[in-house]
Amino acid sequence: MMRRLRQHCALALAGILAFASAASAETATIRVAQQFGLGYLPLMIMEDQKLVEKAVEAAGLPPVTVPWAKLGGTSSVNDALLSGSVDFSAGGIPGLLTLWARTKGASNAVKGVAAISQMPFDFIVTKPGIKSLDDFTPQDKIAVTSIKVSTQALVLAMAAAQRYGAAQFDKLDPMTVSLPHPDSVLALKSGSMGIVGHISAPPFQQEERKIPGARVLFTSYDVLGGPATFITLWTTTRFHHENPKTHAALYRAIGQAMAYIGSDKRGAAETYKRMTGDKTDTAEIVAILEDPLVAYTMAPHGVMKYAKFMHEIGRIKSMPADWKDAYFPEAAGLDGN
Repeated sequence: MMRRLRQHCALALAGILAFASAASAETATIRVAQQFGLGYLPLMIMEDQKLVEKAVEAAGLPPVTVPWAKLGGTSSVNDALLSGSVDFSAGGIPGLLTLWARTKGASNAVKGVAAISQMPFDFIVTKPGIKSLDDFTPQDKIAVTSIKVSTQALVLAMAAAQRYGAAQFDKLDPMTVSLPHPDSVLALKSGSMGIVGHISAPPFQQEERKIPGARVLFTSYDVLGGPATFITLWTTTRFHHENPKTHAALYRAIGQAMAYIGSDKRGAAETYKRMTGDKTDTAEIVAILEDPLVAYTMAPHGVMKYAKFMHEIGRIKSMPADWKDAYFPEAAGLDGN
């Protein structure tokens, strides 16, 4: 009987150890890279309210720490992900598609998690006499977050293709320079570095519109033919597969952050100001959040428009057959395109 009791105890202990091992097998740290602007507001809410940590705890997993990195452009967040410095990167659809195509079929392929925001961004110009793309000279510089690969750079290339023909999509590329949005605002105000235009983002474009003589040449929605995702989140298949419960918890936290923004826009605006040090009036930020063209939705929109163009100009070698090809299965039920 004692032998049987010892066997039962050993089996029970083994079961407890196996459960503890399974629970601790997932990561204890989730590193996220984001950039600047209201497009990243859900991620800021997640950071401020520790929504990821709470969702992980609610899933019965051990506690996690979530370091948040602020980087200045798509190239930076992609480099950070590929180097293993971060686990998740956020930016525009073109940034995701660039890595998706580059890593497709690899053991650690990159795919999208969910959309983070949907909003138009403006091409702001300050130089007198510029009324269309035709009026730029080689000396006139246009600020984008990352040349060639950022959403802003791709929209400029699409605008050039629409204006001059597909073969001249890169006509304005030599005029572009890479700058984070805050630095672009300062350069546009001062006219430094020869910058006379900035393909911007909220709330920076609202500040730039106040510059004497500044005007909007066109918006991203003008070029894309309608609303499209501005910011999305992506990660590696290794993280996704090795940390399924943690990934699911983060996915839920995104939805919780968006629900908070929808229910308390003033609170969300105040969080943005506090976390960024932005001096924009709270009422002005609330007005942006209430704009019907602005939406915080997890459903990716415009993926195939970007993919088709990027494939046609050779920026990606393969094109997804459907937007879902570029995202993990959790997003498959969303109303994307």
